[in-house]
Amino acid sequence: MFRSVSSKDIPNFGNGQGDMSINNHTNFLSRIKFIIGGRDNYPWGMALGFGKSTIGAMVNEGKAPSGPTLSNIARAENASLTWLLEGKGQPFLVNHYDRYEDALDYLSAMLEEEAWQPYMITDGARYAMVLTLPGQFESKGKMIDYTLLEVVAGHGITSHAMGIAEYFREASPSLQSITTTAATMDDLYRGRMGTWSLVNAPNALLKRAETLPQWTAV
Repeated sequence: MFRSVSSKDIPNFGNGQGDMSINNHTNFLSRIKFIIGGRDNYPWGMALGFGKSTIGAMVNEGKAPSGPTLSNIARAENASLTWLLEGKGQPFLVNHYDRYEDALDYLSAMLEEEAWQPYMITDGARYAMVLTLPGQFESKGKMIDYTLLEVVAGHGITSHAMGIAEYFREASPSLQSITTTAATMDDLYRGRMGTWSLVNAPNALLKRAETLPQWTAV
């Protein structure tokens, strides 16, 4: 095991964005509310470059917006377009790998392309990697700042966590670690935690991270 911040003060996020059951989201209105995750509707939408009429149609009438608007929501929140439109699959994107080699190939390719900030997250039994990168997209002529997010989980990460940690020690000295609860790890693995609950919320999981200057194996 490597040294990491204690889970003592890390909140249990429950079902990710504060929802009781993913299966309850049978219409677009309930799904967009889940994505917003308790934020004020209009400030949320306006921060993404949407007009008040577009926001109102979504959050008051449950009307799905145009394709570009949906794509921008999915991009900003790391959400699944299929789930937003049809309720199929999981709300947020997670890359699952059963094989260590496949997971490492995917992660190393990402680091070769951009200067991603990596986080290793564990509940003591399972491991996942979360990578973040500042980005921008255009919304109605405005450039909107957001955080690109990649979540990589599965047996390929858990079975060789130390190998992945050693790789990141060489490739990205800024690797950070978080120890969390089993319930939060469930949400992460099942695609119930998006950019808000991972990065931007006041108690966002990644805000609990600390940099690991050294590693200790057991």
